Amino acid sequence: MPTINEAANLEVLIPSLYEALSSYVDKLEVIVVDDGSTDNTREVLSVLSIKYQFVTGIFRSQAQKSLPQSIQAGIDSASGNLVAWMDADGSMSPSVLVELLQAWKNSEAPEKSVVVASRFVDGGRVKGAQRSGPFGLLQSAKNLKTTEDAFVAVFLSWGLNECLYLLLGKCCRDLTSGFILGPKQMLKKFRLRGVYGDYFARLLYDIHKLEGVIIEIPYSIMSRESGRSKTGTTLLQVLKSGLPYVRLFAEPLKKRQNI
Repeated sequence: MPTINEAANLEVLIPSLYEALSSYVDKLEVIVVDDGSTDNTREVLSVLSIKYQFVTGIFRSQAQKSLPQSIQAGIDSASGNLVAWMDADGSMSPSVLVELLQAWKNSEAPEKSVVVASRFVDGGRVKGAQRSGPFGLLQSAKNLKTTEDAFVAVFLSWGLNECLYLLLGKCCRDLTSGFILGPKQMLKKFRLRGVYGDYFARLLYDIHKLEGVIIEIPYSIMSRESGRSKTGTTLLQVLKSGLPYVRLFAEPLKKRQNI
């Protein structure tokens, strides 16, 4: 889990991960990769590592701040055969990891398959919605008014994914999910590249090009438990966060195979 100032959420999320997954795996290792938090993340992890055997932290400086590099550091240090990553803000439920694991186990070619938790396949939900599609977006606009999440980010994410789906060979409906599970032996072939969340679209397109299997299962993303979104809450902040994705559209078609 990549983090910046998510101590309050980690106190809830890490115990929930062990509660949800311990009966499904022989060893559960939780790696938190922190990019210069100014809250009490270190102290929280120190306490949790006493109660849970395989909780570790990788502490990078604020100057190194990079979402894809943080996730790559976690992948590289993971000791298990399977690797998964997710946000630490409470928006991604540990119970979905069980569903990702079961879908991977049931796949026809597990050694070359990854499973993505998707908001945009049938049954998936965006923040604040109880149903899929345009009507779900309307519910989101109404329900997010009382949360720290911005509807503009939800709406632009939906539109962005519609465009990326067509641009990148229809390889995945949710190319900005950031919630995935797969075999480490396969994933270590792909070094994460990008500036922000665009790393995920690049990764899935690389897997698609090399004829890997991308499985999507529906999930409902929740509003963050506490703290402030790194994507931003104003239109200007959200648009700034979206610039790396825009660069995907600007890259020449002849270079698309190397994005």
